[in-house]
Amino acid sequence: MKAETEGNQAKTIFLAASNGFEARYLFRSSLFHELKNAGLRLVLLVPNPEEEYLKKEFKASNIFIERLDIDRADRYLSRSRLQRIARVVRSYSLNPKGGSTFLDDKTNTRIEKRKNKIYQTLVDLSIWGMRHSRLLRRGLVAAESNIFRPSFHKPLFDKYKPSLVITPSPGYQPAETFLLREAKHHKVKTVVVLTGWDSSTSRGLEGAQPDGIVVWSQVMKEEMVRLHNLPVHKIFVGGVPPFDIYFPGNNTIPREELFEKYGLDKKRKLLVFGTKSPATYPHQYLMEVLAKAIQDERFLYPCQLLVRLHPLHIRPDFAHSPAMSRVMEQYQALKESCPFIFYSTPSILSHKLKMDLPWSEMTEMATLLKHCDVLVTLYSTIVVEASLCDTPIVNVNFDPPSEYGNGFFPYRSIEVDQKQPQNLRILNSGGSRVAYSEEQLIDAINEYLRDPSSRQEGRRRIVQQECGPTDGLAGRRVAQYIMSFIGKS
Repeated sequence: MKAETEGNQAKTIFLAASNGFEARYLFRSSLFHELKNAGLRLVLLVPNPEEEYLKKEFKASNIFIERLDIDRADRYLSRSRLQRIARVVRSYSLNPKGGSTFLDDKTNTRIEKRKNKIYQTLVDLSIWGMRHSRLLRRGLVAAESNIFRPSFHKPLFDKYKPSLVITPSPGYQPAETFLLREAKHHKVKTVVVLTGWDSSTSRGLEGAQPDGIVVWSQVMKEEMVRLHNLPVHKIFVGGVPPFDIYFPGNNTIPREELFEKYGLDKKRKLLVFGTKSPATYPHQYLMEVLAKAIQDERFLYPCQLLVRLHPLHIRPDFAHSPAMSRVMEQYQALKESCPFIFYSTPSILSHKLKMDLPWSEMTEMATLLKHCDVLVTLYSTIVVEASLCDTPIVNVNFDPPSEYGNGFFPYRSIEVDQKQPQNLRILNSGGSRVAYSEEQLIDAINEYLRDPSSRQEGRRRIVQQECGPTDGLAGRRVAQYIMSFIGKS
């Protein structure tokens, strides 16, 4: 795709995405449509600009697709030991006065995993100093930005002369870090639109200082101030553009169409199990628990189970591994023995833009949550989406018996997830039942089958505290904030 002629004065914005989740937020939400319709020239920076599906989907006179050079960024990082050390230190250097016990646990876990004693001691001392000095934190980011600033994308800056660069994080991925630093070198304004629910707490200190940051909610804004020491005036609470689909006027699939698509029984209650990465928990264990409860008629009403597979189940580097093959074989065997179990498998568009999903998958997820009777999950963003649908939620908080490991993956305890700040907020909201055993899981589902309005007020609190403004206009609001920087560039 060729750039517009020099005579065209349309302002240009770079939008970068390293993976499919970021693409969902920046390219396939109401935010993107607002920017596209504003007469701006949008340059999408992705690791796979040559793939035909992108060219077809984003074919428009004001949209261009270029390469986000992830490979060169990774090679640069591999050759610079000092930059790698700085990244490690930053990832554990959030302000401990922010009051997050999860940050302390994370740091202690790293300190216990020592190999080279001298090297690790120096790293640990650096982390300690950074965690206790705002001046050191700011100084490290400034020093890195000046010393480690490769010009991978200089030809793109020269070609398009952007007025603004937008990234999905303040430098948690190498390519995004270097792009933000390069933009500063070219005196181009930068805005970070945080795409992850845990972006403010679990990814460490930013790799570059943007001119503005868009967060989901007031809670996330306070975390960016407390933990990152960012100035309040740089942070904008915009809501969550991908979640605009959950509000009236945005289409989802009718219940009848959903049931027909999967061959579901209209006379049975629908339980949806939202999985996570297959490397973090043996999901087949919970599937078996739920299947046995259905078979033994332990629920108040006849039920059926639809399992929504996380995209990582079919990501190429997972899907073709012997471990993942064995996991999928177990899933299939369970389906064959239990005809009331169904699977919803997402469609993956690209191997290079990892876990890139079509817009139809966003609609699919919203439809499942809207029409199911109970959601069972393992501490995931899906909890927030279910709350937007006022769908009853059960968070599982118990580990499987040891035999479920089978050497497939080094599974971790679910308590690691439970301790994360965003999940603690969910627990404190009262909007989710937490099951600490198989019996409690069955009891929790029955509570909701008996009374779907149970914990409704808690679900409303989740929406209020986690989603920011909830009027279905997040995309428009964030777009207006972004465009306010065009005149400042």
